[in-house]
Amino acid sequence: MTTKIALSAVALAALAAAATAGAQVPAPSIRVGPNVQVSAAHPGATHYEVVVSAHPSDPSRLIAGSLIYPDSGGFAGTVVYGSSDGGASWHTSVDLPVLDRTGDPATAYGPDGTAYYVASQIPVNGERKLLLFRSADGGARWDGPYPFTYMDREYITVDASHGPWRGRVYVNGTNRVPRTLSDFVLFSSSDSGKSFNGPVLRSEHRIVTATVMGNSVVTTDGAVVGVYVETQPPGAARAGSALHAIGSTDGGATLIGDTAIDEYVAGGERKGANAGNANAEPALAIDGTTGRFKDRLYVVWPDRRSGHSAIRFASSFDKGHTWSPSRVISDTPSGDLTDQFMPEVAVNRGGVIGIIWYDRRDHPDNLGWDVRFAASFDGGATFRPSVKVSERGATFPPGTSRELPPRSANRTEREQINSGRDSFRFMGGDTAGLAADATGIFHAVWVDNHTGVPQVWSAAITAAVQRTR
Repeated sequence: MTTKIALSAVALAALAAAATAGAQVPAPSIRVGPNVQVSAAHPGATHYEVVVSAHPSDPSRLIAGSLIYPDSGGFAGTVVYGSSDGGASWHTSVDLPVLDRTGDPATAYGPDGTAYYVASQIPVNGERKLLLFRSADGGARWDGPYPFTYMDREYITVDASHGPWRGRVYVNGTNRVPRTLSDFVLFSSSDSGKSFNGPVLRSEHRIVTATVMGNSVVTTDGAVVGVYVETQPPGAARAGSALHAIGSTDGGATLIGDTAIDEYVAGGERKGANAGNANAEPALAIDGTTGRFKDRLYVVWPDRRSGHSAIRFASSFDKGHTWSPSRVISDTPSGDLTDQFMPEVAVNRGGVIGIIWYDRRDHPDNLGWDVRFAASFDGGATFRPSVKVSERGATFPPGTSRELPPRSANRTEREQINSGRDSFRFMGGDTAGLAADATGIFHAVWVDNHTGVPQVWSAAITAAVQRTR
């Protein structure tokens, strides 16, 4: 995973044509179910930064995590919601005092149906840690926490392959220990998250590299592949930022390669009129089926190289060693200069790629958003026109100031922990959620404020191919 070989558009089309040669012409169908309030148990609490996972064999079970800012004015924390009826209703799954002062929620299911939840602890005093919780019954009852080394914006995945490390738990994130370092690091657990080995660093590890973190996936033969953004320091030979892939083929003992996928221009701006209105994180998915697109990787990210944030897409046919040229898939009308951001990607049991993002085409203030979904039925060669998922979306009153409150140099503990309430106001956090259940139905999870308070919502999406006679 050390050399980038870009596949031309002609080669990509040829591969897609070869894959479909002799097949019947598909008749794709996309249907969006009703919006369901995930966070109904806390209707007055502000929610941001959501994630979702689906049980590998029981389509009735889902778990979703979120940041939560209580309406009581207490400290911010995280919460886990669960569904036992395929997303038709949700209940509080984990709502423990230990989740006060936590952030960066992350969820996963193992191949045996064990549910995992990880959040970063923000202690009053002492060393910051990650906390892992497990549920042997798919999300009804939990044990833990099992603490381990802190990382920033961590993600969790579990090996569901039939390789030698099946069931191994992986957590990747940005190294923040000590604070002067910033790099992609990987932890692994062979005892279902009770203890972790790591952190494992890249062989090319150096000061200030990984500035934005994406998630990791596991291939059908047990290799781990993750994505992140590398930013070179001023004066470096390779100036600027690039989206990278990295992996492990030995169960997380070492990291190999450092493949550049594409240049990276952050969808969000640090300063200016659009500061704080788009996230930065890439999202990665893998086709874990045994079909014609087996082990194909798909990555999406928000990118501002055109002058406004758009959703870019790239794919890998060889487990991350080489990548196709990226292209924009957020199908906004010609001349639309609003920002599209917060992409998430998943692949269902039929090999269909589903992608959601927060979309501003119907919000001329460039602050509100709706959620849209697009699907590819041919391994990413083409995408069907996107459809709206959210019934009402996020809006802001006319004249809403784009300026975020300044951060005090001497913030109190409460101000520090709750600062995300303001910084996430116009983008909803760092992540949204998309997962495919055991029947192939996609489940989108997002945040909008149409009740007057930012709440968590979900919708079931069916993206199927019906063969014509």
